[in-house]
Amino acid sequence: MNCRIDDGPEVPCATGPSSGRVTYSELARGEHVLSVKVGTAGDQKTSSVRWQIVNADVLVYGGTPAGIVAAVSAARAGRTVVLVEASSRLGGMMLGGLAKTDIGSAPVPPVGGITAEFFERARQLEVDRGACNDAKACPTFYDFEPHVAGETFAAMLAGEPLISIQRSKRLVKVTMGAGRLDSIVTARGEMAAGVFIDASYEGDLMVAAGVTHVSGREARRTIADGASPGDIEDHAGFAELRRPQGLNVDPFVVPGDAASGSPSSSRHPTRSQHSAAPTTG
Repeated sequence: MNCRIDDGPEVPCATGPSSGRVTYSELARGEHVLSVKVGTAGDQKTSSVRWQIVNADVLVYGGTPAGIVAAVSAARAGRTVVLVEASSRLGGMMLGGLAKTDIGSAPVPPVGGITAEFFERARQLEVDRGACNDAKACPTFYDFEPHVAGETFAAMLAGEPLISIQRSKRLVKVTMGAGRLDSIVTARGEMAAGVFIDASYEGDLMVAAGVTHVSGREARRTIADGASPGDIEDHAGFAELRRPQGLNVDPFVVPGDAASGSPSSSRHPTRSQHSAAPTTG
């Protein structure tokens, strides 16, 4: 087995009957071609694959709307960025059909910066195509067609040469060093960066790196603040505190008395206890 990178020399690279390794250094950031030749003299076959070297200032994991905005923001600040998405599509739920934006009822919509730029560009696309005009009123400014969202995101990313997009790169594991994240390993290679942003919907990168985090809406008060469980806010955005559902259910036979034990499961017959006994002919 012989291997070659780009137009370099062929070098032996076999490490086993069906495996090999290529050592390289000082290759420029960007796309390269790895060629592998196998077989015996007179019966050799060559296979090539394109691959990229990515070493960015910022790595954003998750091609969601938040991930795209984070990548664009970092690139406009002069940082090299790699945007990694586990699937083949960028845009998240906005590309998948969530096209009616809930912005509340504030007199001035709380939308600005790159987010506002997205809506402005998406609306302009609709107008340019004649989807809406003076004779045919446009829908609410913050509503759009999913395919238009995809085209708008694509145009915004294409305008930032400092962003490298890596699709179909599912996170497999991370490498840590001295208590910090050094690189991520995906199903198709390893990528390093100085700063990492987890923009996935499920917090995949945070979980893999062991970062403490909160899933779901975060309450304004916690037990650590001195609040009782019944006073912890159960609905983000409201000033009053309400008792969340379920906290009035006591797990003990005598409410509040742990020594009384939990209710016996025999008080709740199982399906087999409800079933009739089998009969024989």
